[in-house]
Amino acid sequence: MAAGAGFVYNAGERVLSTTTPLYALILAVARMLGADVPTVSNALGAASLALGGLAFWELGRAWRTPAAGLVGMIAFPLFPLLATTLGSEVALYLALTLGGFLAYARERYLPVALLLGLAALVRADGVLAAGLIGRALGLQGQTLMSLVPKSVTTPIAMGISEQLGGLPSLTAVLVILTGIFGSVAGPPLLALLRADDDSVRGFALGIAAHGIGTARALQISEQAGAFAGLAMGLNGAVTTIVAPLLVWLLRG
Repeated sequence: MAAGAGFVYNAGERVLSTTTPLYALILAVARMLGADVPTVSNALGAASLALGGLAFWELGRAWRTPAAGLVGMIAFPLFPLLATTLGSEVALYLALTLGGFLAYARERYLPVALLLGLAALVRADGVLAAGLIGRALGLQGQTLMSLVPKSVTTPIAMGISEQLGGLPSLTAVLVILTGIFGSVAGPPLLALLRADDDSVRGFALGIAAHGIGTARALQISEQAGAFAGLAMGLNGAVTTIVAPLLVWLLRG
């Protein structure tokens, strides 16, 4: 990414893939600034372990179980799996998730949205924590189900929402807002990341901003538009399969 190849495994290969987009972006920016990537990743992991332990302690106090909070504060940074994967995204992901739960316990809902949104960008399974807290906040089932397919194109999203028991009209609004934001913010972000390959730019816009992003990609080039259309179709197909599983987890 720092060299402008985008979210790919190997430079020159058109394989758009990362399971940790925000973490990869942080490390890429650090590299662009001249920092040593392993040093930054280890430092970020160590800080995340410390903050996660502190979040456990504060959660214990907020829920009037200080003993459990003390155990969590000590055990979390010393957990063997976290210690052996210090340079990965796991510690940051867990620290953000714990921070979101702490903000919820303190009834500070804007930080809840921010922290869990960042957690989902670090790892996609962070969306499960957001769904669980949304349920705990008292969101009705229809509202939650309307949120699930917001990242696919409108016709597919409305069909998925209806099948899941959501509100297709609310889903359509969320889909349009997602597309507008992605098509506006996407190109400058891709330029910042030096993603100059039209296939990479198109695929990113198609998967993040569906139809509106595809229209924006066509303004870049025919190749970008083609890859955006491919990404939009694949995203719709995958969401159709995955969405019911996510709903099952939320309702379980």
